[in-house]
Amino acid sequence: MVNIASDLLEIMRQRFDSSPYPRQPLEKSPKNETDKLYIHSLVNAYYLRNQKVIDTQGKLILDAGCGSGYKSLMLAEANPGAKIVGFDISPESVKLARERLDYHGFDNTEFHVLALEELPSLNQQFDYINCDELLYLLPDISVGLKAMQAVLKPNGIIRSNLHSVFARTNVFRAQKAFTLMGLMAGTPGELEVEIVQETIMALKDNVQLKARTWQPFYATPEGEEKILMNYLLQGDKGYTVPEMFSALADSHLEFISMVNWRQWQLLDLFQQPDNLPSFLAMSLPDISPEESLHLYELLNPVNRLLDFWCGHPQPPLDILPVTEWTDADWQGATVHLCPQLKTPQFQEQLI
Repeated sequence: MVNIASDLLEIMRQRFDSSPYPRQPLEKSPKNETDKLYIHSLVNAYYLRNQKVIDTQGKLILDAGCGSGYKSLMLAEANPGAKIVGFDISPESVKLARERLDYHGFDNTEFHVLALEELPSLNQQFDYINCDELLYLLPDISVGLKAMQAVLKPNGIIRSNLHSVFARTNVFRAQKAFTLMGLMAGTPGELEVEIVQETIMALKDNVQLKARTWQPFYATPEGEEKILMNYLLQGDKGYTVPEMFSALADSHLEFISMVNWRQWQLLDLFQQPDNLPSFLAMSLPDISPEESLHLYELLNPVNRLLDFWCGHPQPPLDILPVTEWTDADWQGATVHLCPQLKTPQFQEQLI
């Protein structure tokens, strides 16, 4: 397996040692961030693929590139009874992650300092792998996907993402501009952030780079993290849907769904989806999921992330579509609430 370029790896290590990501206060809890808990729940991803409800008790969940541990905490909150394993190349980030999970009372955890392609050295197989905001930083995304595939249980699921080359094109131009200015030569810090702030604020408001990437919030001390993770993010690259599918095939992984699948509905882009031009009405029903997603990103590149679920290839499900259910099927059905909706507040609203 090809190693990540050692110089880039060292730059990343230094960067996140000096500025662990994300910068969330230790005491902050994601308990009420239902949308994010949904994404980090094995139950939801498993049901989407298998149409069955799974118990998270005793499951083994990996946070690949755990950073400061806030996503690890989300995984722990979203999957009661599961063991959380996290790793990162930054020792300082791993230290913060341990402290965070301990602070919130989760002791069934372990954290390691290692790189993504070193995953098989853990000698563990995982039910769910969360690899968030990491894969697109690798020189070869297939290396990362293959490393995760090697430690995924036969029925396990991976959640990962790539930056969209179309949605992020203006940020990539900014990165090239600041590379030209010498701000990416080492590990960007406060000085480089200040130069970025001064440069963009000095531009006229109608200059495209400023108009399409800048937010007033970035000029505040709290905006430093956003500048580091956008304008000054080394190793950042963009991908298309076909490139994502190609990497999955190369890694012997099967696409399950986009995580925010409701925001990738092709027909939602049309004023009258039930009255399409004749060519589209005849052709769209027959295109593959890859073609549908690719057409969406070409027509409406609004999603920064190609955020997806995947896993080992599975046999097709033998499930009767809801559109073909009889009255007896409906009367005998069992309704399961998404775990994030099992709250007194939702019960009250439902009643």
